[in-house]
This record gives sequence, structure tokens and C-alpha cells, in this order.
Amino acid sequence: MCLLIIAAIVFVDRSPQVLIARNDVGPFHVITTSDVEIRNGRDDTASEAVINGVVGRYATEEIAKGAKVDASKLSAGTRLSNELDGLRVFALKLQPTSVLAGIKPPYKLGIILSPRTKEDDKKATVHQIYVLDCRSAPDGIWVVVAGTEAETQELSADLSLGQLIAVGPAQ
Repeated sequence: MCLLIIAAIVFVDRSPQVLIARNDVGPFHVITTSDVEIRNGRDDTASEAVINGVVGRYATEEIAKGAKVDASKLSAGTRLSNELDGLRVFALKLQPTSVLAGIKPPYKLGIILSPRTKEDDKKATVHQIYVLDCRSAPDGIWVVVAGTEAETQELSADLSLGQLIAVGPAQ
């Protein structure tokens, strides 16, 4: 019986655990290698694979210092590095469209104003933004986006003129 207990202790799966290393990680902060560390890792290759599995991704909610990172709660689309640096993150509502179907954030998206009046039609320019999260709502699709300061100001002005529509992923 003692040998069984000792064998169980020795062969217990001590797979690496990814933990936030230094600080709280805010929502939509792209995780880097300096944000995470491995605890209880025995195999350097497995530990490196676990770290690589979260680097370049972000959570939509804050991750507290020392908390285990749940990879299933991180972004699933294209991995990022410094693309969001200097961009403002904000939420806005888009009209429902099939353009967003099946695409996992983050991705670049073109959106355009659907003006309410003919005079506002001249202001219809395509805005290129990053979509970081999207959620369906009864009256549209709420998206969390990242854009430059100029895009933010233009989009804020456009919201009073009409509705925003996704026109397709940006290249």
C-alpha cells in the first residue's frame, strides 16, 4: 500500500501551469513572455509550448496577478504583437451582417456609415479598425474595437449621423 502511495506521488501529472508573473493583465492587453511564467514545470519543452500558446493572445476580462491563465478564455484569432500599441480601445454598435460570421477576433475590419440623410452621404468613408470582441444583441452587434485617435474621433462623429455597417475584413 505504501509503495502505491509513493508511486502515485512520484508519477502525479505535474504539467506546467501558466501564471501571470508580474502584474495584473488588463482586458485586451496582448500577452507577452514577460507577462507569464511556468510553475511546477518539469519539462522545458512543454513549458515553452504552454507559454507560446498564450503569447500574442489577450483576455476580454482582467487577469489578476498570480492567477492561472485559462487559454480557452483568450482570443482565438490571429496572434498579435504590437499592432494595438498606441490604439484606443472602445465599444460601438454595428448593424447585423453576415460579414462577421465565423471570423474569430482579433481581425481588421472595414466599417462604413450608413447615413440617415443625403447630405451625410458625402461623409461615408471606410474606417479601418481592429475588432477585438463581438457580441450579438437584439438591436445589432456590439463590438470592442481598437483604432487610432483620429478614427475614434471620426467614428464618434459618425455615430450621430447614422448607423455603422461592416463592409468586410480589411486586407
